[in-house]
Order: sequence, then C-alpha cells, then structure tokens
Amino acid sequence: VYVFAEAATPDGRAVPDVYLGQYRVVATPSETEVTIQGESEPDAVQRQVLQQGGATWALYEVMPRDSHYSFTAAEPDDDHMYGLVDDAAVRGLFRNRYGLPPDMQEEIVQSYLRDGGDLQADDPPETRWAKVKFLQSYDLQIDAIAPAGVLEGDYFDSSGRAEDRRLWSSETGDQVLKFKKDDIGFFPEIEANKLVDQGIASIEAPVFSRTLRDYAYMFWKAEEQRIDLQRAIYLVDREIASMQVTIADAQETITKREGEVDKLASDLQKFEVERDEMKNYHDVLVAHWKSFQGRANKAFQDNLVLEQQLEEASRQLTEQINRRTSEVTSTQ
Repeated sequence: VYVFAEAATPDGRAVPDVYLGQYRVVATPSETEVTIQGESEPDAVQRQVLQQGGATWALYEVMPRDSHYSFTAAEPDDDHMYGLVDDAAVRGLFRNRYGLPPDMQEEIVQSYLRDGGDLQADDPPETRWAKVKFLQSYDLQIDAIAPAGVLEGDYFDSSGRAEDRRLWSSETGDQVLKFKKDDIGFFPEIEANKLVDQGIASIEAPVFSRTLRDYAYMFWKAEEQRIDLQRAIYLVDREIASMQVTIADAQETITKREGEVDKLASDLQKFEVERDEMKNYHDVLVAHWKSFQGRANKAFQDNLVLEQQLEEASRQLTEQINRRTSEVTSTQ
C-alpha cells in the first residue's frame, strides 16, 4: 500500500500531506486494524514525521492520481479552465521540507498556481493549451475507446482522450461532448490549431495547463535516486577515509623525513665546522711543509757545495800524498 501522513486543512478536512513510502500488509487483526511493514528506509523528512507521531495515516492500494481540480477553490468557467486555484492551500501543501533552493521551490509552486491561467513564452509545448470559441456545432469523443488499467498505460492518449477509467466521463467510455456555436472550450494547442484550420473554431487566448504527474513512478524514481545517492555517498566517504589514512601516513613520513633533515642539517653544520678546522690545520701543515721544503732545499744545496769542497780537498790531499811518496822513492 502507499502510505501518506495526513494534515488538516483550514476547514478541518484531513488530506495527504507527506508521502511515507510503500508498505507491505503483514497482518489484518480486525476490520479496523492493519499491520504494515515498510519496504524501504525512510528519508530524513519521513523519519521526522514518523518520530513526531500524532498524524493520521491514509493508506491507498493504488497511488492517488494527479488532478487539475485538487487545488481549486471554485468551479471551472469560461475564464478559468480548471477553476480558481487556492493559493494558500497550494503554498501550505508545498512547504519547502527538503531545503530546495528558493527559486526552484517557487517554480514548483508556480506550476500549480498558474494551472489553467495565462501562458508564458517559455512554457514547454506539452503545457500549451488554448481557449477556443466554436464557430459551428462540433461533437468530440472525449474518452479513449481502448481503456488502460489503473496499473498500466497513461492518463491520456496522444489525442488527449482519457485512457484511465477513473478519468472517464461515463462508465462505458463512449461519452461524446457536444459544442454549439459560440460555446467556449479548452484544447491542447495542436488540437486547437486543427480546429482553426478546419474553420470549426477560433482561438480566444493561450492557456497554461500543468502536466499531470505520475506520482507512483515519481516516488519510485525518487527512491531509486536516493538509494543511488546513498551508495555514492558511501563510496565517497569510504574513499575519503582511505585518503585520510594515506594522508596521515604521508604526514607521518614527512614528519620523520623532516626530523632526518633536521639531524642531517645539524650533522652538516658539525661537518662544516670540522671541515673548516681541518682546512686550517691543512693550511698550517702546508705552511710548515713549504718552510721545511725551503730549508731542505738550502741544506741540499749546502751539502752539494760541501761535497764538492770535500772532493776537491780529497783530490788535493791525494795529489800531495802521491807527490811526497814519489819524492821519497826518488831519494832512495
């Protein structure tokens, strides 16, 4: 069954207010009692209504059909295709429970308030109707000959004839609407133009007609989209959690590397101090080595001179010895 929480209108009538979802009947203890079980998880608004309690519920085996006349406060006439729309009732029923942007919310409300009223230039083709005045008598079949059941088909066929038996003007679906000359009628713009082309009627004014909604399909589609969105949110949350773990690990690695960098910077500073000390010590050693090398070179040169002097002295001494030896030998 389709379940709605009801709310009271200003005149005290209980009308469906919030759709609570599809429920399965699990038991019928008595003729006035029924036990039902939800077929899906409620959304935030439905959960709030369920938690608040106090509201009566309306249960439907078949989803209530949309109607142009559900929001009117007066009967249709030649100037109002569906009757005057009850502004207060529409705004009360279409409260912004889901936090829609104000312009989107107002667009939805206006589609109901303008129903049967003036047409605007940017209205889509399916909403464009016309008020016509008949120039001669005309008979119109208004119900589809081949009806559709309440669980199949659409509300109207492509010619605008009612397919849904609940919309038939007669029980047998053979209702013929008869127009006389100067009568006023309302037709889809395409059909109105056909009447004009045939010389049957003239267009008096363009009219906006709200496209009726298939609430059963819309609520089902909304539930499917909500489930898809929840699944997408779950996957995104899981991805975010995974990314947060990765980021935390990366941050830990960064912190560790920053510590290593700080330690290396300290080691580098110490190394630079030691390098400077070693350079100074190296410079001292080089200076000492150069000084020693200079002294060694001088000593080497001095030794060469001394060696030459010794060789010369040795030569002279040898010559003297040889000469004296020769002299002694000659004397003998």
